[in-house]
Amino acid sequence: MTKKPYVICAPQYSKSAGCRVLFKLAELLEEKGYTAYVFAPPSEEYKKCRYITPKEITNELRRNAIMVYPEVVFGNPLQFQNVVRYVLYFPGKNGGAKTYHNSEMIFTFFEEYYPSADVLFISTMDRSLFYQDDTPKTTDCYFVYKNGKWRDVPEFKDMVEINMSYPKERSDLAALLRKTKNFYSYDPYTLLLNEATACGCNVFTVTEDGFKPYTEGALFLERASHTDAQIESFIKKTQKMHYSGQPEAITMKDKMKYWQSWFKYFLHKFVLLNSNKDVTRKHYYIANRYLV
Repeated sequence: MTKKPYVICAPQYSKSAGCRVLFKLAELLEEKGYTAYVFAPPSEEYKKCRYITPKEITNELRRNAIMVYPEVVFGNPLQFQNVVRYVLYFPGKNGGAKTYHNSEMIFTFFEEYYPSADVLFISTMDRSLFYQDDTPKTTDCYFVYKNGKWRDVPEFKDMVEINMSYPKERSDLAALLRKTKNFYSYDPYTLLLNEATACGCNVFTVTEDGFKPYTEGALFLERASHTDAQIESFIKKTQKMHYSGQPEAITMKDKMKYWQSWFKYFLHKFVLLNSNKDVTRKHYYIANRYLV
């Protein structure tokens, strides 16, 4: 049987764990002997994948390939016949629709995000960077990102804020976490919780009721042990896809929702990064968007 190729819709490569999961999926599919393209603005930071441009997406590819959209993309803007929805966060929470077309096959990163879907957990944590050593624990850090309802916490006044522009390099982030005693995160669904745990930090999530100890580091490693079997299942099920109906129509309402969602996203990134006076990263994030 002819192997169907994959096209994975992603933003330009960045520090976002969800973004890195999409690129990692392409890597894993290639390792299994399948062609996997990433539909994203090419990045100098990531050259290990096959990028594909809008001009290279032919009608034949739309009929025969398997398109993988993350949950933040509204509908089926590239009009592929066979669509997989990869739910990397709660549907509709950070953009995208809350429900999907009945022709789509759904996979979820965590069971909590979409309980009725098959789980495809892909860890992007680099254990060669994130580990505990004898570095003295001399600082405390906090992280906001997808939450921040209770951002003005007096205890954080003199702490180091980790964000999407600082530290700039992953190696610098790992070095900072190795010397961090207490790590606090407003975001309860970030890979940083596990990276901090691996570096020996005391890890807490910030809630309305105060600081809650994070205790799922071991569960994270256990989940990662199932990735290979889940990839095999993903391939087996998606290769059987053969939708012959009409692709989901793109409505003006969907287009408006799509652009409104990304406008809010980029506005947040612009304000956040501009406040850190990092012009290079600011422009990087403005360019970091899905192509339609």
